[in-house]
Amino acid sequence: MFKSCRKEDLRIVALELGETLSEKVTIVELTEIIKENKYFKEDVEFIKELIQYTIEDRKKAEEDRKKA
Repeated sequence: MFKSCRKEDLRIVALELGETLSEKVTIVELTEIIKENKYFKEDVEFIKELIQYTIEDRKKAEEDRKKA
């Protein structure tokens, strides 16, 4: 689930879930924060989709920047 994620993707997902993050949070910490979130425990599929959409949005933004 987290294999193709970049740190920025995990950061966005954690913030969307209402988590407060420090500036120096690591990828491992972000993964644990997301896994411990109540929404992850209640609906893993929702979190998987949220991560997937976040990755897709980032990739689309990167493509748009390359075209400009």
